[in-house]
Amino acid sequence: MIARAAAVISCLALGLAAFATVIAIGGGDSIAVLRTLATGGASSVYGLTETVVKAIPVLLCALAAALPGRLGLVNIGGEGQLLLGAIGATFAIRVSPPMSAMPTLLVMALGAALAGAGWGLLPGTLRGLTRANETVISLLLNYVAGLILLHLIHGPWKDPASLGWPQTAALPESARLPGLWGTRIHPLLWFALASCVLLAILDRYAVVGMASRIIGANAAVARYIGLKVPLYYAIAFGLAGALAALGGFGELSGIQGRLRDGMSLGYGYAGFFVAWLFRNRFEWLPLGAFLFSFVITGADSLQAFSGMPFATVYLLQGLVFLAILGSTAGAKIIERRIVAASPSE
Repeated sequence: MIARAAAVISCLALGLAAFATVIAIGGGDSIAVLRTLATGGASSVYGLTETVVKAIPVLLCALAAALPGRLGLVNIGGEGQLLLGAIGATFAIRVSPPMSAMPTLLVMALGAALAGAGWGLLPGTLRGLTRANETVISLLLNYVAGLILLHLIHGPWKDPASLGWPQTAALPESARLPGLWGTRIHPLLWFALASCVLLAILDRYAVVGMASRIIGANAAVARYIGLKVPLYYAIAFGLAGALAALGGFGELSGIQGRLRDGMSLGYGYAGFFVAWLFRNRFEWLPLGAFLFSFVITGADSLQAFSGMPFATVYLLQGLVFLAILGSTAGAKIIERRIVAASPSE
């Protein structure tokens, strides 16, 4: 663990150094940029609350990656599942009659969860029945989901009063999640945290958790002892899709207020990296989601206060992701050198 921590810190430092170098080459003040980045998510109460707001979808997408990950599967489809959740929630409110706030929100959440679960079942079922590569399928479905969203907001669901902007009409007040403590933090925060606790308990103490660990360790052995591996794959991906989709419902109902392009700032991919970095340990995902959201909020501060283009956000996230990938390789190199240098018995 010491080697892994040292590798993570050194690689993150390298990533930030690379980011500062790019800024300096472009003629910017790299020191001021790094200072804004470091304090953007903690410079005020608003900055901290916005970090929590972004941590909600990141955490739900991290759960969506960790749940199949415990079975040895790779789900990179959180981004598409989140978008399908926003689409499913929008469809639910479009077809349902006018109701009060609580029934409306429940119907939207159900529509989001069903859409996301169906989207997640595609790679999970194909992997279980045909042994297709769920990594590639879930990744490609992200692009399909994005195209479906663009079709809807440019076509049949476009608000005719939007003056040409591709978006749906604003949600009615009954379809908006309330803010907590006078901020934009919405109640899905409690759902996401409770899901982490519940899944951690089930993983450690329930029979289904033991079965998941067996399948993740060796699927052939799991089949030999009678576990229905394809069913576990389908259920894991279905639940994962529902969790990520509820993140899309939260963004639609609690933040955006309408379906539009740019519903996600890469929350699905950030969630995947959180789950991967913390080795699919449910109890550690909230911490990882907050740290990643801190980076996203800091990047937003760069755009708002330093006059940088929106692409800066993606540049920073990309360098951080590369740093995390490099940390694993660096940890393995350090561990091998420690083992090689230690005296043999």
